[in-house]
Amino acid sequence: ADVTILVHGYLTNGITWDRSGIVATMAAHEWHDGGPLMASYQASPVIQGVNTLYVVELPFNAPLMVQSDILQEQLQHAQLRHPDEKIILVGHSAGGVVARMTLVRYGARQVTHLITIAAPHLGTPLAIDGLKITRSSGPFNFVKKIAGGDAYDAARHSRALFADLLPARPGTELFWLNSQPHPDISYTSVIRADYDNIVPAASQDMNLVPALQGKSAIYLTPGSHYLKSFDGRVVLSLLE
Repeated sequence: ADVTILVHGYLTNGITWDRSGIVATMAAHEWHDGGPLMASYQASPVIQGVNTLYVVELPFNAPLMVQSDILQEQLQHAQLRHPDEKIILVGHSAGGVVARMTLVRYGARQVTHLITIAAPHLGTPLAIDGLKITRSSGPFNFVKKIAGGDAYDAARHSRALFADLLPARPGTELFWLNSQPHPDISYTSVIRADYDNIVPAASQDMNLVPALQGKSAIYLTPGSHYLKSFDGRVVLSLLE
């Protein structure tokens, strides 16, 4: 049996995989919903011989390194629960980069496949915009504080993550990550081919990561950046 761990992206949490219909789609194809994967969570007993699906909860606005430390703790918990099973990581958006960073920093161990969906492996121009908008200087700062509301507050608390997701060039976090040796496992880039206005399609292709040239399979999908139930069918097809 196998274990699949679903890693959410920015401004979302583990519930996003339920709301989008992905968990239900996979559960209908004999993947047991193991719930949230947390060391403190009293998870149901492992069912032997059954494919198990977990979601993780990460602090979505934390820097990539911090999120990858937390993901590694949760991965270790999964490995203790399933010592003899293969693990597949599926990351959406920034969660795909967090998952890749975790594999690079800590090694793959039981992980045999990384699937990323609409992930900004080469960064996103929106990170530049996010840093500009949340600069605590300039003539409009008091207006931003009054008019910004929750969205502005969330962005203001995400500056370190925005810096991590700047387009990859020397001196950036992604430039460093993309030049590190990567584990010898399977990689699949699920790319939004047409209507993703958050992450450019080219940035979603792990083959353009210098350390992974030519090593990632590609799966083109229609639609916007966000998760949809169709992604459940895509993941199922990639796990066959």
